[in-house]
Amino acid sequence: MEYEQLLSGQDEGVIELLSEEFEDEGRYADTSNPVATTWLISFEQIHHCNPLASEYLASMACVNPKDIPQSLLPQGLSRKKETDAIGTLVAYSFINKRHDGLAYDVHRLVHLATRGWLKRKHELDEWHRKAIARLRELLADVCLANRRVWRIYMAHAEYAVADDRDNNDGLIDLVRKCGDCLYYDGRYNEAEAMCQKVLEHQKNMLGPEHPNTLTSVNNLGLILSSQGKYQEAEAIYQQALEKYKKVFGPEHPKALINIGNLGSVLGSQGKYQEAEVMYQQALEGHERVLGLEHSDTLTTVDNLALALGIQGKHQKAEAMHKQSWRGREKILGPEHPNTLASVSNLGSVLGNQGKYQEAEALHQQVLEGYKKVLGPEHPHTLTSINKLGSILGIQGKYKEAEVMHQQALERCEEVLGPEHPETLTSANNLALVLSEQGKYQEAEAMHRQALKDKEKVLGPELPDTLTSANNLALVLGRQGKYHEAQTMHQKALRGREMVLGSEHPHTLTSICTLALILDKQGKYAEAEAMHQQALQGYEKVLGPGHPHTLTSVNNLALTLSRQDKYQEAEAMHQKALKGYEKTFGPKHPNTLTSV
Repeated sequence: MEYEQLLSGQDEGVIELLSEEFEDEGRYADTSNPVATTWLISFEQIHHCNPLASEYLASMACVNPKDIPQSLLPQGLSRKKETDAIGTLVAYSFINKRHDGLAYDVHRLVHLATRGWLKRKHELDEWHRKAIARLRELLADVCLANRRVWRIYMAHAEYAVADDRDNNDGLIDLVRKCGDCLYYDGRYNEAEAMCQKVLEHQKNMLGPEHPNTLTSVNNLGLILSSQGKYQEAEAIYQQALEKYKKVFGPEHPKALINIGNLGSVLGSQGKYQEAEVMYQQALEGHERVLGLEHSDTLTTVDNLALALGIQGKHQKAEAMHKQSWRGREKILGPEHPNTLASVSNLGSVLGNQGKYQEAEALHQQVLEGYKKVLGPEHPHTLTSINKLGSILGIQGKYKEAEVMHQQALERCEEVLGPEHPETLTSANNLALVLSEQGKYQEAEAMHRQALKDKEKVLGPELPDTLTSANNLALVLGRQGKYHEAQTMHQKALRGREMVLGSEHPHTLTSICTLALILDKQGKYAEAEAMHQQALQGYEKVLGPGHPHTLTSVNNLALTLSRQDKYQEAEAMHQKALKGYEKTFGPKHPNTLTSV
């Protein structure tokens, strides 16, 4: 019984059990470990008869025992010697070939016994270092574009860095690469832990103001922001910015990039005016230091335009996106991914102004460009499919939109996995367009699944998770399930107030949607109070002419009308109409609806 408990325990305990024979040669014969004895003889035979097979086994002992690719193993003098080495290990039943013949599995006990054998020979540390070196070579280029390549080695990198008996520079570099993989894989919590480990090592070995340390600080800010931990991310970026200014000067390119990062996280918190100031400061610095046509300058132009667009300053945003597009097209060419990103952003801001046909044409152009340059399954291509689907949906082209979102979802599941944030976003988009077609049961099922997955993967309080809760509430309301919808809206509102604050635009949206469901139930006084609260918030945060503010004015007018407060309602409708005409022009769909 004690033997079985040890086998189901931690690796070190099992190694100790399997190594008992190795550690005490003076034991009585009747207490010997027959498993360890048999494997020891086999290991030694392989070591003498086929050294390459012995090296393979030692390498495998230092990575995850499942799905070990041939490319991870040491190179032999010839292909024949490599084949013979694998054949030897298969013959001893130490490894099994996978169906594709390109990867191998090692039985867990063989894996642990090999580690015990290497430990007894004082070679485990050496082979661990070799495994780390090989993994660093294979993970030399970690980026979103080659995700299919590095994912093959990801589990093995995670296994190797978990054995942190020697926190040397090589191990820490692999930890950093592993963290990058986890980030691109959407596993933000694990990525944060890796980044923290790298950062602590760099602070101790290099100092808090070393450029590599500051890069890690910035990376941590990016991961925190992706988790919706905006206040922590803001503090991290502020800390890095102060150090960058001290070490490099206030207008060093790295300091200017950090200012842009700070602007991004401010925008995520709904602090749009502060974000605009940051982007403007970064842009002026880039223009002075790098010039008007430098890639970093044009990136900042695009980011500033996004901040302007969110505030409803669509014409200024459109002009800046066009400036970025022209600049990137001149420097990088019309098909460069960065150029296509500018075109995509321009398409979005045109869509927000009701210029749907122009927006659709640009999103179609971007999609074709990404397919050609990056391939049909690249994450940027999949995001582009989603954007085109959304602009089709806004125009009422629901069947076309459904096809696009279904295509994006299927490819995301295949390329990124079913629980990747981009996959969950695709599922959410498909559910929205199903709802617009009156397919409420399908939409509800998808929203419920998306919410469940986001709660599992991202956590219940991440902004994206709360958006899913809000969307589920909307489709429940459309089916007349008002009580459940109200409960879900209240859940989303509480979460957003806690995570984003009471004046964040997403929080104000939750107040609006909750007011609408109260209105549906005839709770007009409560609905009116909430619409008033949302309107005051929008006017303060976004300004009186922002589309969200004008929608809030219109919603309040409708609730007033239902209470027979016709004069107040008329005044509100007039206010909304004038706002729409000023912001969008007399022919915009929102203006015509208001009329």
